Amino acid sequence: MRKSTPISIYADPATKAQLQQWAGERRMNLSDYCMYLIAKGLAADEMQKGVERLREAYSAPALDAVLRELLAIRYVVEHHAKGDIRFPATLGGDANAYADKELAKRPATQKAVQP
Repeated sequence: MRKSTPISIYADPATKAQLQQWAGERRMNLSDYCMYLIAKGLAADEMQKGVERLREAYSAPALDAVLRELLAIRYVVEHHAKGDIRFPATLGGDANAYADKELAKRPATQKAVQP
């Protein structure tokens, strides 16, 4: 048997009746159902915090700079592989222009928030 301690929760009679009905539908007692809801709420909260952390990390301005560099490198590698580098002196500028153009194509929800 698990060890438990009581917790007092104040709820209006209608809320308590609804919780008892839902608990009965699931063949649970009120206490177990409330613990189930608390655990579910904590899990949802953790998932929401995780999404927020990912969103903050993704929208960091530093990541845009990294993505820009990767796109520029991609341009250089693709053109080198194709063998169509005609003007090596302008390759860096062309790669940066390509990277800027690709970054501009991203949907607004993916663009970084500038400080």
